[in-house]
Amino acid sequence: MERYKLYEYRNAEIVQSLTLYLHVAKHVKEFLSVDSYNHTMSKIPEIIEKPIFVYYDPYKKSLLYFKKIDENVCVVVKLNLRKNKKPYVCYSLSC
Repeated sequence: MERYKLYEYRNAEIVQSLTLYLHVAKHVKEFLSVDSYNHTMSKIPEIIEKPIFVYYDPYKKSLLYFKKIDENVCVVVKLNLRKNKKPYVCYSLSC
């Protein structure tokens, strides 16, 4: 955050995009089961709170949060940063 001068987003409330589930639904078949998918989706707040790695993409003005959920699921959560608006989660992907 310091390097990219993202101070205004520190402690900002994060909202979930209305299109999150539409986007992620395309990836349901990549999971071992529907339970694994649901478990992963429920972990989004934890991924943002305790990631193993965070990458800032200055071109898309977004933060990417990486976390391994279990032995079969690694998740990237993209957080879009918008000037004078709340940041929002726009997608989550299994890898």
